[in-house]
Amino acid sequence: MASPYYDTINIEQAPTDNIWVTVEFNSFGMTKESFCEQFVEEGDITLTFFGPPGVGDDALLAQAEADAALLYGKTDPNNKVVLVNRSAPEDFVLTENGPRFGVTFRFGYEFRT
Repeated sequence: MASPYYDTINIEQAPTDNIWVTVEFNSFGMTKESFCEQFVEEGDITLTFFGPPGVGDDALLAQAEADAALLYGKTDPNNKVVLVNRSAPEDFVLTENGPRFGVTFRFGYEFRT
């Protein structure tokens, strides 16, 4: 992806990149699919892109959409993780510690064991 990734889970970050991305995973549950101990976990992956004022929401959205499309087009070579859907972009503005533009994409996934 064109956007640099920053881990923000329990880590305070201060990126200097104009546009950057972080990720969050949410598991909704796991179901047993067979007597052979095959399970399917369902959840979502949220990519959140940020950009400072001056970058503009058009530039942020264009880069975020390109990166989201790239991720959605990927396949797991082991066929264990499948991205099953993708949301439309949701934009927002953060005003804490100075204004920043943001846009999120949610990807539904299934993980098979």
